[in-house]
Amino acid sequence: MMRLFLLLFAFASLSNLFAQNIIPNPSFEKYEYLPARLSSEGKDFEQACEYWHTPNQASTDLISPRFRSEALKTIPPHSGKNMAGIVINGDFWAEYAGIRLKQPLEPGVTYYCEFWISRAPWYNRRTLIPEFLNDHFGFHFGKETFKLNKEILSLKPQFVANSEILIEPKKWTKISGSFVATEKATHLYIGQFWDEEDKGKIATGYFFIDDIFVEAFSSEAVKFTPSRYYKIEKGIASIKMDNIYFETDKYDLLPESFSELDRLVKILENNPSIKIQIQGHTDDEGSENYNKELSENRAASVKGYIIDQGISQERLESKGFGLSKPVATNENEDGKQANRRVEFVVQGGAQDTRKILDPEQVYRFRENVNPKLHEELAFLGLDNRYWDCSEAVDQLYHGEPDVSKRLSKYKAKSAKDYILAATAQNDFLFINESNRFPQTRAFAQLLLADLWDQGYRYLAVEAFNNDDTQLKTRGYAVMNSGYSIKEPVFGDLIREALALGFIVSGYQPTADELGKAKKIISPKVSSTDAKIVDKNALAWAQAMNISRIMRADSDAKIIVLAKENSIREYSINGESAMATWFKSLTRKNPLTVDQSRMIEHCPPENDPLYAKMMLNQATVYSKSTGEEPEAFVQKTYDETAHERFKQCFDIQVFHPKHNYPNNRPAWMQMEGYRKPYVFNPDKHDMNYPCLVRAYKKGEDKNFAVPVDVIEVVDPSIATSLMLPSGTYDLVMKDKANSKQLEIVIE
Repeated sequence: MMRLFLLLFAFASLSNLFAQNIIPNPSFEKYEYLPARLSSEGKDFEQACEYWHTPNQASTDLISPRFRSEALKTIPPHSGKNMAGIVINGDFWAEYAGIRLKQPLEPGVTYYCEFWISRAPWYNRRTLIPEFLNDHFGFHFGKETFKLNKEILSLKPQFVANSEILIEPKKWTKISGSFVATEKATHLYIGQFWDEEDKGKIATGYFFIDDIFVEAFSSEAVKFTPSRYYKIEKGIASIKMDNIYFETDKYDLLPESFSELDRLVKILENNPSIKIQIQGHTDDEGSENYNKELSENRAASVKGYIIDQGISQERLESKGFGLSKPVATNENEDGKQANRRVEFVVQGGAQDTRKILDPEQVYRFRENVNPKLHEELAFLGLDNRYWDCSEAVDQLYHGEPDVSKRLSKYKAKSAKDYILAATAQNDFLFINESNRFPQTRAFAQLLLADLWDQGYRYLAVEAFNNDDTQLKTRGYAVMNSGYSIKEPVFGDLIREALALGFIVSGYQPTADELGKAKKIISPKVSSTDAKIVDKNALAWAQAMNISRIMRADSDAKIIVLAKENSIREYSINGESAMATWFKSLTRKNPLTVDQSRMIEHCPPENDPLYAKMMLNQATVYSKSTGEEPEAFVQKTYDETAHERFKQCFDIQVFHPKHNYPNNRPAWMQMEGYRKPYVFNPDKHDMNYPCLVRAYKKGEDKNFAVPVDVIEVVDPSIATSLMLPSGTYDLVMKDKANSKQLEIVIE
């Protein structure tokens, strides 16, 4: 599927970023020539800057790096290399920038507008102080106009600033808003316009203008109300349900309760790892024993209804508390009504993000996430620029002698091509991924379509929770498909695998399987260290679960997506990994690919070997040794072994250093599979910071793992969602509002 997106990526990305802006040359970057001084008349600006013109004879300026003037102190443009400069000298002289729109405005259509403005530090030997704008400073849309003078234009702008916006020297300020077009305007003019009724509305001085944007709303944001399925109080998570009714003094459910309980069934279906305790409570009418029995029977009735709808009874427990836990006074009818209730308590501690139900609690504002929890920052699309790197990361350079000398004999190859050549000769690919580095998941996803073509049909995922029995039917991962799978790139890997037709399963052992494994493994492990024994038992049980796929399908070709150290092929310090046990159990030799070590960690802690490499793609270093190529792999030190340095993997992937087009890591482009969509909170009247989650259209926004998540914290830094082609629902959240919006990525 992804290979359809490989061609024309650069063009597609660019068009997605700017295609909706109906302003040609919005940042003044296209030019015929770059002036070196202030313009003397309006035609100078027109001749220099493509598409732009002036509506009068006033001398608008094109400011570029070549510009020099003793009369004007410039500042860096808001973006790019160029900007426009306009002077407003009161009602007798005003400069403007004008342009013909790519397409006329359509009456009745809402348009979003924005531009960036700053004030020169000084002009004509006069230091400029901060200046307030007004409701006649902005955009006028209309027909082409020109006057044979330099006077201010007596036109009414449709999109305006206001008197609370202060423009300061050296500081760029964003002006944004929307309006409904009333005529089929063909031209735009920017600047200070004349208000005949209030002649005091004039901002004077020298202003810089940059990054003009006008776009028709294809879909407007509407209010979004998240489903509040549960609450957390004092560390206890409970699902919030109202409107559950019984016959008076009986435990027969009334039909009015069914729709509410059906919502609970839906929650349990979408979150298959959740177990709940159904708790019955009463008021204080009657004896303690009577109320205890009544509450137990009512809780049991609810449990029975839920089981009848197809939920396993193993996930449900019912308990009655009678009158012992009131939540209100029993001295009036309202209080008694509050105490007569059924509550649903989530078992397993849903306050932990590993168990959490609610996307709003998983995808939080950055300020609410511990910066040392790098994997949870990755849930928000935040890369290592945002990590707390004050503590040293694990040493990746293991002291192998002469490693630089050994590497010098290898040549760089495309990691994707090299691995696919190897998988064509093997039935088992064991490739690792890392919680902190979603690019490891992105790279694995890029292999899926080709591996499918090679006959691979099974994807075994260590992070996946096998309690999610509806994954195949649903077609996408949800909050309880696995803790790590809440990370959007991981979630999309699962989505892509299912779309291709892979059978996706987890291979973590159950408690019973782990207990049996420990009994089997203990005599085989030389170490008496209980932790070593436990680790070996876990790895053995994992390998056994993968081998069961082979037993069920003798022709199975399996991809195993594992945690970082699970794919080691040799024991280290007495500890055997899952891949080691798999080889022992099946006598099969999987292709093991490490991609979690040679990757940019916290910048000061780069591997000293890796830091010297200048890579533009995921890379394998290879050399020919007889008939078979040999991939470079760093060897691991084992203090207990005769051969102290062991090559534990077949292949090692070197990922490029980060760079950040669109304020997102370049690897997120995924060879054109994902495309940038610049999200602008101002366009939707949202405040900063603004958290945005993107969901595939039709997926449940209350449970699904989003395709991407970003937090926009600064209006001056454009930040892109990175999305595959398709239709999406965006859920936007600031500190006060939640909204949703539909978008289409071509």
